[in-house]
Amino acid sequence: PAGTPPNTARWGLEIGDVTRFGDFGWGDGQLQYYTDDAANASTDGNGNLAITLREADGSLQCYYGPCAYTSARLESRNRAEFAFGRIESRMKMPQGAGIWPAFWSLGTDIDRVGWPQAGEIDFVEFVGRLPYEIFGSIQGPGYAGGNGFGNVFQFGDPAYDDFHTFAVEWQPDLIGWYVDGILYHMATPADVAPFEWVFND
Repeated sequence: PAGTPPNTARWGLEIGDVTRFGDFGWGDGQLQYYTDDAANASTDGNGNLAITLREADGSLQCYYGPCAYTSARLESRNRAEFAFGRIESRMKMPQGAGIWPAFWSLGTDIDRVGWPQAGEIDFVEFVGRLPYEIFGSIQGPGYAGGNGFGNVFQFGDPAYDDFHTFAVEWQPDLIGWYVDGILYHMATPADVAPFEWVFND
């Protein structure tokens, strides 16, 4: 039914505006406070999980003062672990400048080796001020942050107009990115050389 919170067997909810490593704004200046409130993450009654950004009521404190927004940050950490195969999600992007929704994975050894050594596969990211495009990338040691290895997919209509299926096919030494079945990016160890490829575990 509409308003049902995320299934806790599948999803954990990260709370606050600071990472567990002490990075304010989740390390990249985010303004929202992530909550476990169903108003920020719940089913819509049509089989979809909706993550919703809302104006905050002023009762929460963020690293910059009273929080301006609330939203939700869901993770499958300690609930699902993958090594190779096809991983996909059917998603509809939100509309508006200032938003940056993303669906990504991190290596399960992140607590031991840190980021970006653990590796990050960004299945899809969407920047609200660029409504006709999405992008996928990998990040690792020597190719992280603004230097990740990725590519952009251009839509004919705004990406938020409809649901799309975003997928990664992950094999040893090869990762491919798809939108609605269309391959638009590939990565191999040679693409990040001389840096280390950290995606075979």
